[in-house]
Amino acid sequence: MGQTINWVEPTNSSVGSVLIYRADTLKLDSVGSRTIISTVGAKDANGSWVTSYSDASGTADYIYRIQFWDGIGSTSFSEPIGREFSDQLATFNDVLRVARLSNYDSLGSEEIFDAIQDASEEIYWNYGDPIKRTSFFLDSETGTKGRAYNFTGDLNPVYQVRRVLVDSVDTDIVSGSDYEINYAEGNIRFTDAFLGSYQGKYVFVNWVPSAINLLVKNMAALNLLEGELIMAGVDVTNPQVERLKKKIEDIADYLRPKGVYSQKSFGAVADYDVIVQKVDRRSIFFDY
Repeated sequence: MGQTINWVEPTNSSVGSVLIYRADTLKLDSVGSRTIISTVGAKDANGSWVTSYSDASGTADYIYRIQFWDGIGSTSFSEPIGREFSDQLATFNDVLRVARLSNYDSLGSEEIFDAIQDASEEIYWNYGDPIKRTSFFLDSETGTKGRAYNFTGDLNPVYQVRRVLVDSVDTDIVSGSDYEINYAEGNIRFTDAFLGSYQGKYVFVNWVPSAINLLVKNMAALNLLEGELIMAGVDVTNPQVERLKKKIEDIADYLRPKGVYSQKSFGAVADYDVIVQKVDRRSIFFDY
């Protein structure tokens, strides 16, 4: 099915190329057995940074690394990018948008990665596994073009769909071209060809509620912002800090099982806005 990797744009404006390496397994990568599979321009025709690459022959077992090249020398290898590094519940850019950090240029990406990791681990500790696994039955009736199958119940909208399985919990046999997802309403539509092949079977969806992503990115942003204020020797209580704390409290209150609440009720998600998902939001490279 191919693999798409993503990275964060470099802070050095003179970078001209991105070197992309691949290892067949994590073990081979760990001993440095990698092959350079492509060199892409660091910017596109419009002058925007290129931050992704699609490997048409890639598999889920492959491990990728990249280097930036400025015409004189290259950076060190990135951290590994691949299936083994997909536990984070927010992206680098998710956190930066929320944190509004003033010293981003001097803040190492390792600190941002650690903040996301710490927040993700806290979610697992306090709320259990945040990955929801739901199933539904493909109706056997004909004429179902455009039928929408809800898979989130009251927990829509959706941040990320990780896997879509058919009558199996081990193998993902549904490609992205077989279905489309409305992330705001938490439903999925299949092509007529797919429905014709799999009517009368169960579909299993592994997905992350957007409330989890909202909570993680706000927690990580608060961690980084308070650290910035401490380093600057100023009071850690300011309107931005209080705003993040209030947002975290609201989202945590929503996640607690008490009564019926809507994510839209506290402004976390605008009514009926479709949440755009990249081809693969799991793989993130943090530029040191």
